[in-house]
Amino acid sequence: MSEPEPSWRRPTHHRTMLVLALIVLGINLPLLHYYLLRGQQPVTAQVPWSDDFDDPARLAANYWSTGGLWRVEGGALTSPGVKNNPLWLQASVPRDFVLEVDATALTGEADVRLEVCGDGVNGGSGYTLAHGAWNNSLSVIGRLGITGTPALSDRLAEARKKGLQANSLQNLVAQGAFRTEMGVRVDASAPKVEPGRTYHHRVERIGNELRWSIDGQEVGRFVDPLPLEGRFFDRVGLSGWEATVRFDNLRVAPATAFAALVPPPPPPTEPFADDFERGAVGDQYRSLGIANVGIFQGRLRLAQMRNRPLWLTRALPNNARVSFKARSLSPEGDIKVELWGDGQSGYQGDPRLAYTASGYVFVMGGWKNTISAIARQHEHTPDRVERSDVRVEPNRWYQWTIERQGGNLLWKIDGQPFLEMNDGNPLSGPSNRFLGFSGWDTTVEFDELRVEPL
Repeated sequence: MSEPEPSWRRPTHHRTMLVLALIVLGINLPLLHYYLLRGQQPVTAQVPWSDDFDDPARLAANYWSTGGLWRVEGGALTSPGVKNNPLWLQASVPRDFVLEVDATALTGEADVRLEVCGDGVNGGSGYTLAHGAWNNSLSVIGRLGITGTPALSDRLAEARKKGLQANSLQNLVAQGAFRTEMGVRVDASAPKVEPGRTYHHRVERIGNELRWSIDGQEVGRFVDPLPLEGRFFDRVGLSGWEATVRFDNLRVAPATAFAALVPPPPPPTEPFADDFERGAVGDQYRSLGIANVGIFQGRLRLAQMRNRPLWLTRALPNNARVSFKARSLSPEGDIKVELWGDGQSGYQGDPRLAYTASGYVFVMGGWKNTISAIARQHEHTPDRVERSDVRVEPNRWYQWTIERQGGNLLWKIDGQPFLEMNDGNPLSGPSNRFLGFSGWDTTVEFDELRVEPL
């Protein structure tokens, strides 16, 4: 008499196991699809690539994200607290490339993130450059996320210095101390993010080295002995965490072609004038969302600007004469303009803290009508040029004339020399070409603006 067939060999059991396997496969099909086909988002854009984010349709056609209400708003890309859901450019980026972009955190949480050499789907899938992470306390370059241990980065730095000696980069890999799947964090020397200020970021990837600069100053460098490259590491994206961040002027190109991608625009050569004889400010000025800006009886009137300028969108020549009439309606004076700034920054942080401008600041009767000054970006530092013998008379019109030749700035009031500054490292280039009418708490008016190339 033969033994009964085990239950696991009976046809009914086979069918049951097959059904269970199909169910498990169906449940996990999205994950299997991702792991087998990740990095295969469609390519709709080509490098070299440039985008000033003026067209929402272009955004929809050439970028992709797993989440976040990314949108074009006021000629810039806005990311309202996207929680590490990057907006990926749908282009395959070459191994050696340069990326440049302007970024502005509008709230104090900061945490502006750039994603390079990622998979085009997930944040932290390549190198993450975080400016003002962890509530604006630290800036880092992260390999496969920003939470990797900084201890390994110290060993990498030490090995790089020793070159081919013991503990070199190659030996770290050979010993298994550094592996492809390892996350590494390198702390960067980036400045603390000032809300409302625009920072110009540049990321260069050459070979196994990644370099990060902000406003022309290198803030971090990472040498990867096992560089992330290939089909899963060929996308770039923009990201953030809880802060509202504004991005603009994105440029991506092969490292050898970047200089040809964005030649600096020539400075304007035609004079410009504005008498404000109209009903509204108009689109030739960029407002930072301040309600107290308008035209009143043919004059530009500003109130309680709190260092958030109204920017003229037309660029200034590098060497120019800028003139206008100005008056304060308050006994506290405080008439202020910012010249050769970036055209988009303004202060959005704690009003008790100092504002770092993007250009030259001219203040008449500031600090409760006690000081007049020219400051290069930093209003409160000792290197400003100042005088304290003049008080602004309320309701009196003053004729301002400011002439710039290279690093020399000559300011005249009513035709008489008032203050002069000589800057040995003059602000220039695309990020220093604009005029902003500004102020603090007082109500001020401007009229008869003239700009003439010199």
